[in-house]
Amino acid sequence: MVRRYGLALAMLVFTALFVLAGVALGGRLKVAFMSSGDIPGNSAPAVTPTAAVQHLFENVQRRNLDFAYKYVANQEDLAADTFNRELAGADGNLKSLAALNDFQIHLLNKQDDKARVRADLQWSTPVGAFFENREFDVIQAKDNSWKVVWPVDRQPKLAPQVVPVTYQRWDLVGGDKPSDYSPKVRILSQNAVQDADNFYIVGEVVNEDTVPAQISVNATLIGQNGQQMARENSFDNIVHTLMPNEKTPFRIDFPSTERSRVKNIKMDVTSHVLRTSGAPVISATNVRIESVDGAGGEGKKLLRGEIVNPTGAVANIPQVLAAYYDASGKVIWVSNTYLDHALLPQIPLAFSMQVPAAVASNVQTYKVVVNSYSVDQT
Repeated sequence: MVRRYGLALAMLVFTALFVLAGVALGGRLKVAFMSSGDIPGNSAPAVTPTAAVQHLFENVQRRNLDFAYKYVANQEDLAADTFNRELAGADGNLKSLAALNDFQIHLLNKQDDKARVRADLQWSTPVGAFFENREFDVIQAKDNSWKVVWPVDRQPKLAPQVVPVTYQRWDLVGGDKPSDYSPKVRILSQNAVQDADNFYIVGEVVNEDTVPAQISVNATLIGQNGQQMARENSFDNIVHTLMPNEKTPFRIDFPSTERSRVKNIKMDVTSHVLRTSGAPVISATNVRIESVDGAGGEGKKLLRGEIVNPTGAVANIPQVLAAYYDASGKVIWVSNTYLDHALLPQIPLAFSMQVPAAVASNVQTYKVVVNSYSVDQT
């Protein structure tokens, strides 16, 4: 009997200790990503600049944007609906399918009632992790609490207009399935690249047929003993839909593979005829390589530019691919990035991606192409 009551008393004591620990440490614990539903938000006044940004993104992570908005200083310039659309997504963009998985807050500088704070954000998306670095001005309010000055992006609004559809359309007739006809495609170039422990194959492929082709580039590595080491494909490091005479860069990744172990590489392309429309190509403008200065970015190179959608339809999830060439015209690297904003008709959308240090010094020219994934909004 004594042992039974002793166990009950011990359980009561430990439960009380856990509750007290939760109350004491709860404000400092980071919330794990929840796949559905909301949990109560944090609305406690921020006593430091970093706490303001911390509390804001804690509420974003908890999917409680109403509480996150309470930490915005410039609410007179930023409507709650606009704030919510930026963080929860809109127009079927990548952010609307994402969740804030992790974040880190860094104080850059502070002087009197003003500060500058950086947030390193990691979003979980259907296409993998998406990393975002944002810097915010933070100011001290009259009640001595700190709040975030949220950047206001005033996008231009187009006047109503009719965009004529004049491009070609290809329909598939006859045959049991699309694979009954394989368009003629050819690999123009290929180059092997070693970066740390990873092995890559980069290059270009062209559709030499008179019909659209859906393609994928494959590579098989043969080891020194003549046996197959690995087989991979270009996955999303390529434009999969090629119009007649159109080219695309590609990259095939072999993680944890050393070039010295590879004796031979066998390349092949799979292609299928595609029923599609030859919509105007999304173009890239003002593309340039810039050096990054300050905040730990010394020595880094970024490829920046804007993409423009000439059609009247929304490209919900745009993906930018960049091919880098050396002085001989050989492809030396291919990189890609998904943009978390939808590409609206005729409104430029900025992009940037880091150029690897080992590549930057050898880049002579570069070319940007765009993939776009659209959701039927009807």
